[in-house]
Amino acid sequence: MGIGLKNLLNPLDAVKYLFKKPHTIRLPYEPKVIANRYRGIHVNDWDLCVGCGNCARICTCQAITMVPVEGIEPKPGSTNLRPKVDYGKCSFCGQCVDVCPTGSLKLSKNFNLVSPNREDYVFIPSKEWDSGPGTGWESDLEYSILNFERVEMPERPPEERRKDFEPVILGFSEEQAVVEGMRCLGCALCMDGCPTRMFIPQYIEAITDGDYEKSLKIFYVNNPLPEICGTVCTHRCEDACVYSKRGQPVQIRYLKGFGASRIDDRAKVLGKKIGTKRGRVAVIGAGPAGFTVSYYLRREGFDVTIFEALPVPGGMMRVGIPRYRLSQKILDREIGFITSLGVEIKYNTRIGRDIKLSQLLKEFDAVFLGVGFHRGIKMGIPGEDGEGVMQAVDFLRKVNLGEEVKIGKRVLVVGGGDVAMDATRTPLRLGAEEVILSYRRREVDMP
Repeated sequence: MGIGLKNLLNPLDAVKYLFKKPHTIRLPYEPKVIANRYRGIHVNDWDLCVGCGNCARICTCQAITMVPVEGIEPKPGSTNLRPKVDYGKCSFCGQCVDVCPTGSLKLSKNFNLVSPNREDYVFIPSKEWDSGPGTGWESDLEYSILNFERVEMPERPPEERRKDFEPVILGFSEEQAVVEGMRCLGCALCMDGCPTRMFIPQYIEAITDGDYEKSLKIFYVNNPLPEICGTVCTHRCEDACVYSKRGQPVQIRYLKGFGASRIDDRAKVLGKKIGTKRGRVAVIGAGPAGFTVSYYLRREGFDVTIFEALPVPGGMMRVGIPRYRLSQKILDREIGFITSLGVEIKYNTRIGRDIKLSQLLKEFDAVFLGVGFHRGIKMGIPGEDGEGVMQAVDFLRKVNLGEEVKIGKRVLVVGGGDVAMDATRTPLRLGAEEVILSYRRREVDMP
């Protein structure tokens, strides 16, 4: 093959670079400026991280696994798990940062990780690689793919609801329930805050899908009073919700109440199947504890008889909580289903007065005590037993039972808790012109 003219002249191409500025490294060395949004090694603030695992679930590269960390104690709303990253798999896409509800995880600007050992590229990120605030890839609330704002529960206006005892809350519409339910990330940290450990992510998913029969079945696995709890429970699950760290927690309580309210005929969905007959159990108290144990015992085949001192079922749910907070229709619906299974209730029967505990122990195979808290706590001050002075629980019980209560035009309520607030709002609905609440601490300290 001949040399050719082109090959002959190729060495002369270098002449064109003769007068150009050379591409050399300056001395002393000047590092290149890295963009603030560069995605490098992960940084995780263990104090903010709750171990929810959302980062691991969204990782399409399967680069993140959740592992327990020694020295971190799990508690409601937080586990001892922390993300472990395999940088042989990580694509630095930043999705793990985008779905971090607490904002603990981010990608730093640092990327200088050089080692001949494969194991050195797999570790649990901490704050070691932190390059400072505003640098690297961080979760931005303004542009977050997560929804930190809840759907507020519609309520009747104050000037309207103070005139009667009709429910204050109006309930979610189907659209509102779906929007609120879709906020749930499914991390299940909320279950640690629930006293009965209800399967919260599962029933929220069922509600969001519109499968109310499925959600009802999930409720009754460990709570036979879902609509009641979905109206007035203390919703500790929401305190454990990961959204509460930087935003508003999911409306778990009201979603539960919504899901339970969609089906009136519980027996049609849950059936009335009773297990093989096993014995007789006496339950003292027709309150939430009494009905809960009665439901599950009856399902297991036990004959259950409830002894209740009051003339009505429900305990403090019936006589302690005002009707504007808990509708009697909800009580009747859920209690009615339990009694339809064959649970017997003996009203106006007080243990120790109308029947002895020793007698029950002889007649039944077991006795369950669920008497509740029906007595108020006195302050021990002069005049406490005077005319016109009454305990809040006694006052609320009389009102709920339809008894006549003389309150006058001006009412003073001492206290600042839930019972005090119920005792404050109830007189207004009975026609009091003025109600004064006296609390020993500040307004911000009120429970």
